[in-house]
Parts: sequence; C-alpha cells; structure tokens
Amino acid sequence: MLAQSVALDSVTVTASIIPQKEKETGRNILSISGSNIQQLPINSIDELLKYLPGIEMQQRGHRAHKAI
Repeated sequence: MLAQSVALDSVTVTASIIPQKEKETGRNILSISGSNIQQLPINSIDELLKYLPGIEMQQRGHRAHKAI
C-alpha cells in the first residue's frame, strides 16, 4: 500500500479563549512543517519530540508512562 499525500488546512491552537499572535504570548512556540518531519528518521511522536529543542521527555514506571 502506498502512502498518500493530503493537504490540510492551517490550525490555530490556543490555551486561552482569545487567540493571540505568537509574539504576544510571552511563550516559546515552535512550528515544524510536515516536510521537516518527513526528513527525520522517526516512527512515532515520542521519537519526534526528541528532536525538538526545549522538550524533555522522561519514561516513568513499569508501563513506560511518559511525561513531557
């Protein structure tokens, strides 16, 4: 089975009721494009997060629960 490409609309994610521009949030925000993700040697979101600056992931417990 061959993979298919699908174009998706842009998504705005906000932690408050009022959408803000990135520069107005006071937070570090990272956007990564699909083409950049495709170039990485990853098979899961867990593996992707290892490539993102400022993200620390820890495995906890016997069932391999993850905390970010």
